[in-house]
Amino acid sequence: MSFSVTNATWYALVPMGATLLGGLLAFCFHPKEKLFRFFEHLVAGVIIAAVAIELIPKLLVLDAPWRMGFGFLLGAFFMLILRKLFSKLSGLSQFTLVLAAALDLLIDGVLIALAFVAGRHMGVVIALSLCLCGFLLNFTVSTNLISRNWMKFFQILVIVCLALMLPLGAWSGNYLIEVLPRRYVLELFSFAAAALLFLGVEELIGKGECSKEPILTSSGFFFGFLLLLILR
Repeated sequence: MSFSVTNATWYALVPMGATLLGGLLAFCFHPKEKLFRFFEHLVAGVIIAAVAIELIPKLLVLDAPWRMGFGFLLGAFFMLILRKLFSKLSGLSQFTLVLAAALDLLIDGVLIALAFVAGRHMGVVIALSLCLCGFLLNFTVSTNLISRNWMKFFQILVIVCLALMLPLGAWSGNYLIEVLPRRYVLELFSFAAAALLFLGVEELIGKGECSKEPILTSSGFFFGFLLLLILR
């Protein structure tokens, strides 16, 4: 395994710190809705740009459209199904909301490890891009728990545990990379590209609207994006 992949877990500590900061900041900072939506759009722009600039060019160089399409669609439907599950869990209780956020951040950590397969530069860019995503997610969860009058000790415990999901996910991603044969690296890249695009689109469209739409309707974006990639 390369140097960059081995150290993906260490680089995941940077977005972990940003995620931790987002959760703690909710105790003293309450932005207006317009400002919060601005930062959500900012996150979307950063993540989509990272995919377009870093991941997509490497996929095109490999020139294997059907393998790329398989990995891309697998990543898209995986994230869409998970989001549908998260939306149902989040409506049940505060505990399921925290669980959904933990799984979300765990997947972000795995994506950081997958990005490092393509090289240190790409991994660093993706890790820095996910700093904003983790920051906003933990800020949202923390704000929700404060509004429900949770004990401060448990609030801080949840904030720390959520932040730890990122390096844990990166370590899990490293293990996945070690287990899978190297010939599947294109599928891994394509999977990561679709998953990251989903994170960007989710922030842009809005978590509430995205979760209410049928999976097939939401998947139209990915089919359109993939069509241009294959027919370039």
